[in-house]
Amino acid sequence: MSVVLLSLVKQRLSAAAEEIFALFERTISEYEEKLSRSKEEHERDRKLLDAVLHSQIRRTGRFSALFNGCSLD
Repeated sequence: MSVVLLSLVKQRLSAAAEEIFALFERTISEYEEKLSRSKEEHERDRKLLDAVLHSQIRRTGRFSALFNGCSLD
């Protein structure tokens, strides 16, 4: 291979590697954002469930009333 062609191939490979790395970084960043939102949503749902359960327990005075008629099989 001529020196010019070899240099051109190296430049294209470097450019392709940079594009791949940038895409990889962007993808990881998007996944981290989704994970963060998912954790926040999970925490909101857990707090809501806790509030509902505690409300039911206070209102009925016993935990078993929450599962009245429910089978735990």
